[in-house]
Amino acid sequence: MPRGAGADREVVNAQGSQGFINRPTGPVTQHFGDNANVTINQGASVNEIVDALRMAGILSRLTTRIPEAQFRQLLDIVARVTLPDAGEHLYRVCRVTLPSTAHLVNAEIPSLLLADMCEQSSSKAWPPLFECIERFALVTGIEPALASEFQHWVDVSASLATPPSTAGEIENLRREIRAEALRSADADALSWLQVYLEPDWLNRTQQRKQALFRVELVLWSPRTNGPLVLQSEPADGETGEAKVLWTLDEIPSLLDQVFLRRETIALIPDIITGLVIEIVAPSDFLVYGFEHWKRKNTTDTYGSYHPLVVRLRDRLAIPDPADQKRADDYWHFKWNTFRNGVCRLDFAAVQWRPPEDLDTFELQDNPDLVCLGLSSPLLPGQREVFDTLRDAGIPIAIWLRGNDLGAEAPADWPQRIAASIRGASLSELREAVKKTRRLKVARKNRSYFSNALTLLWDDPDRPPLKYEAQGVFV
Repeated sequence: MPRGAGADREVVNAQGSQGFINRPTGPVTQHFGDNANVTINQGASVNEIVDALRMAGILSRLTTRIPEAQFRQLLDIVARVTLPDAGEHLYRVCRVTLPSTAHLVNAEIPSLLLADMCEQSSSKAWPPLFECIERFALVTGIEPALASEFQHWVDVSASLATPPSTAGEIENLRREIRAEALRSADADALSWLQVYLEPDWLNRTQQRKQALFRVELVLWSPRTNGPLVLQSEPADGETGEAKVLWTLDEIPSLLDQVFLRRETIALIPDIITGLVIEIVAPSDFLVYGFEHWKRKNTTDTYGSYHPLVVRLRDRLAIPDPADQKRADDYWHFKWNTFRNGVCRLDFAAVQWRPPEDLDTFELQDNPDLVCLGLSSPLLPGQREVFDTLRDAGIPIAIWLRGNDLGAEAPADWPQRIAASIRGASLSELREAVKKTRRLKVARKNRSYFSNALTLLWDDPDRPPLKYEAQGVFV
């Protein structure tokens, strides 16, 4: 909310370059403490601002903390910031820098904010002004060149301020801000537990009905410094040999072990809303209901606790290198389209197609078609559907598994799904699908339509480890 006169925050300074050193709404008179009033005119230059502060008796106090030349230089750098609402951003970093009980000038006029910060008392080894500038340099949207100028200004001004700050103290300041930013990123960033499934086509169970898999569990988290391969083949207590092959129904016990380890849980900043379980499997198995895996042999399922999505392991296994490159290019292009705008659309923007009508070229040639719904349930063996999604580069898709629908699938299931996740944007689709799995009616009725729902979420910015150099399944 505005804290001073005027509402428009982007102005033209005296040299005509876009900046925000002053508001464009005419002369602004601001009470500045000690009964001092200062008037800043529209489009005021650095010299005019300094003269206004001098006439109000503020400059003489300000220069007891920092030389006038340094303050002028700071105003000149600030005048070249083109970030919209930059005055409000500056007010916020000033407020964060100061104790909650400190008084700050009630304005978003940068020259007045910076002058006020010069006079604020310090409770740390550096002046509040320096911390404010360091924080402001990291605001998203500040150009890198200007951010470097701000930091260089702090380096030069540290020894000229009263009292002076050492280079070591300034480095401690920056280290403190970086640590704070990492903690904030931890709170906001998602963690991903990837379950890699490698079918062993030469072996099956004794009844020769269920496929056997090698399994790797890989955790991506802000606290793992990259991918962390978790133990997935524990040694048998009696034989001492590791269990190598697993059926799909046995894999939940591996997840149970992961969530019983305190050291693993400590690596996940937010296990309630910040963890996604991702199944990386060949397309032959993407019509299996992974989200129905039981937690600790109870009736609770992993799909009702965490967003559970699948990824096409075939995405990066196209034999022909030219076809692989073409599919990769479409994949990245469509993902960028999603990330740069489509993600903000409502779920109603999902385009629905019957699986039998999918055409690779038609999907490729539609640049806005990045999130696809299959309007008919999928049955095992419909592998060609996934080949089409792969070749067309579709990163996000949603479908029903026909085997989990009971006697008959509802014809209007796309409308039912839309009604159940009404109001969610496409970027919130993972969490929205999880909520449909938590519905009371879904937990009571296994054949309820949302229990057959599968969400493909293929982010090409996070390539599967199998195709990297970390040694998974190698």
